This record gives sequence, C-alpha cells and structure tokens, in this order.
Amino acid sequence: KDHDCWSLFKHGAFGRGEEEKYPNLTQIGKEIIKKFGGVPLAAKCLGRSMRLQREEKQWLFMRDCEL
Repeated sequence: KDHDCWSLFKHGAFGRGEEEKYPNLTQIGKEIIKKFGGVPLAAKCLGRSMRLQREEKQWLFMRDCEL
C-alpha cells in the first residue's frame, strides 16, 4: 500500500528519474506518505503540490504541518 502511494506521490512530485537527484526530498516524501496513511488520492494530490518545490524546508513544512 505504501509502495503504491509512493509511486503516485513520486509521479506527481518528480519528473522521470528526477527523484534520484534529490535523495533528501525522496526520504521526506516517503515520510509524508506515511503521515497520510497511504491514501492514494492524498498521495497524488500532495505529490502534485510539491512538483515545483525543491527546497528541503518546503518539504519539511509539508511533512510537519497538521492537515
């Protein structure tokens, strides 16, 4: 379940193979997915919302916010 949600998030957040350029964001993204309980729609929407964000502080904010 987490793997499927990670795939949805990754597809929205990164271009093809781009996640390899940002290992720190990849790790934070996986933590974001766990926080939202593996809900596919949430993973897809959150990934798209992070598409243009490449600063670690922006990803940490999303991980740590209370939604």
